[in-house]
Amino acid sequence: MAHEAPPTPSAPTPRPDLALAQNCRHCHEWGTVVTPAGHHELCPACQHRTSEVIDTRLPEEPVDRASAHP
Repeated sequence: MAHEAPPTPSAPTPRPDLALAQNCRHCHEWGTVVTPAGHHELCPACQHRTSEVIDTRLPEEPVDRASAHP
């Protein structure tokens, strides 16, 4: 009887910074994405702290300062 090879141990799911993932449209605020191979990776849009990050955050609603403070 043929047996399959035992599955290779998968890498642990990365731990994203959820504060960075807030309002991210790429990962839907999860901080991770699933690759076509089925692996979890940190979201490339929101989990890198460099200045060359793609901004996927939703635009904030402008605040009318005159109406905000009486």
